Amino acid sequence: MVAASSARKLAGVEVKRGENAKQKVLQFVLDNYPQITIEYTKHGNPKPGTLDMCDSIIIALAGDKIVRETENT
Repeated sequence: MVAASSARKLAGVEVKRGENAKQKVLQFVLDNYPQITIEYTKHGNPKPGTLDMCDSIIIALAGDKIVRETENT
């Protein structure tokens, strides 16, 4: 199990105190994975499930990093 804050740190997402972690993760995904299409509501918010998808990407990146680090030791 990996905590969300630890996963973000392992994936390279820096969230400072007071910042919205979900928005920072979304921006990280938009910046680093242009092939992923994000759909928005008519009010400009990400559609339901989008932030969960971005969180899943962060968890996968963190898990990959953990596995690679344990293989190298």
